[in-house]
Amino acid sequence: MMNRLALLLFSLCCLVLPAHAASDDPVGMVLDLRGDAAPLQLLGYVKAGQQIRLGAQATASVSHYGSKLVYQLTGPLLAQVEPNGIRVVKGAPAQTRSLAEKLVRAAVDPRLSPAAVKMRALSDVTLVTPLNRAVLFGARPRFAWMAEGGSYRVQVDELDGKRIASGSSASGNWELPDDVALAPGTGYRWTVTHADPEGEQASASATFTVATSAEREAVLALRPAPDAAIEDWVLYAAILDGRRFDEEARDAWRAIAARRSDLLPPARPR
Repeated sequence: MMNRLALLLFSLCCLVLPAHAASDDPVGMVLDLRGDAAPLQLLGYVKAGQQIRLGAQATASVSHYGSKLVYQLTGPLLAQVEPNGIRVVKGAPAQTRSLAEKLVRAAVDPRLSPAAVKMRALSDVTLVTPLNRAVLFGARPRFAWMAEGGSYRVQVDELDGKRIASGSSASGNWELPDDVALAPGTGYRWTVTHADPEGEQASASATFTVATSAEREAVLALRPAPDAAIEDWVLYAAILDGRRFDEEARDAWRAIAARRSDLLPPARPR
């Protein structure tokens, strides 16, 4: 009897539960944010089944990849993220506009991934550029690090260990010799080594890749027009961050800050 009762209760529960759970895959991204909009974060993903709550006077612009729309939401508001769009449950209706198709395709590309990277570093040395896993447009990068002072040895190797160039610097900057250029599509590791007054040595290193011409052209083709909506520029900057085009991402964020000084990229842990 107890087994039958348990089976009946289980069957009833199945009837009232959703037919399928919400996907863990992101369906959009927060591209603009003002006011009390917790727990939303700029450049944070939204997922199907998630609720959006905005306080009075708060605003948010959220892209939705499936509908190819940007939803401009104004609080006070309660909205539901759904697989085919964002539905306002309570509050003012959302304003929508089309999102550039090329940006949608790039945003859902599987190569786009969270950009936060933890990087090895010395207690007195922080590698500044190229950052770990960066993709560079140019074949003659400027290497920079922050340090307390002293003499530092710099070397650049291919990932298989082949030495490309090396040198020393006391200024925290170093460039490749004039007769050395890096190859497009190739990965490298750069290392800064420092010896303290007692002779103890330690090093910090990071890897990077030089983009091919095809990769550069593909990225530049995504660049919005100068007068494009701020959401297009934020998504473009997020795509650059995700694909580790760090220098181009910094330029994009500078262009965004010139129009909206309150929109700053999330800090990237090192």
